[in-house]
Amino acid sequence: MIPLSPRAFLLDEESHSFSKSQLKTKGFPLVIFMVLATVVRFASSIIVPKFRILSAEEMEYLRLAQNLFDGNGYVGLYGTPQIVHSPLFPMLIALINYPSRNIEVAGLVISLASGVLLALPLYFLALNLYGSRAAFFAAALASIYPYLLWLSTQSYSEALFISLLTTSILFGVLALKMEKIAISLIAGLVMGLAYLSRPTAVSLPPLTLIFMTAAGLVRRKPMKTTGLHLLATGI
Repeated sequence: MIPLSPRAFLLDEESHSFSKSQLKTKGFPLVIFMVLATVVRFASSIIVPKFRILSAEEMEYLRLAQNLFDGNGYVGLYGTPQIVHSPLFPMLIALINYPSRNIEVAGLVISLASGVLLALPLYFLALNLYGSRAAFFAAALASIYPYLLWLSTQSYSEALFISLLTTSILFGVLALKMEKIAISLIAGLVMGLAYLSRPTAVSLPPLTLIFMTAAGLVRRKPMKTTGLHLLATGI
């Protein structure tokens, strides 16, 4: 196991930075892994029985999406407004349902796309913190890990949540290292989307703000600069 030390968040911009040359040379394996993830997930979706039994949670998400698509509001299986399930996953299903006109297929498309795209933030997160070798294995694991493959063939919100959570961590790390307002804004935005997919992401913004404050104190940055980044992330 590679230890995660505080220094990993305080590296110079030249160390593990994303230059154009790096994206050309180290981005090629990422393309291969994303193609692999797509092929494996399509194969898994074919292996899964066409007429499978949906779980109660899947049916709730699909009913929420169908009611949103029909203009009936955020209403679940029991005909009452839903206050438990987060809205982002059903909203995306309803959006995809416009071209597909099949609510179950729309749910699977969201899960499959989320599983494929997971390799992207995970690769750059490992590349940024630990280098190309760790990034290689992280993307490979995201492409073929059995549980992630299974999630990509189900209409659960977990596949979407894991991709958004990983992306939010990536931009949180970049916000700590690059100290750019735009990166901080993107980090806060993706964290908000992760929360809208599953409420368990509620702890991520406070933790990121704590790390950003600590990084500002260690680097002896002006409080005004640190405050601007905290405000951008918080927004």
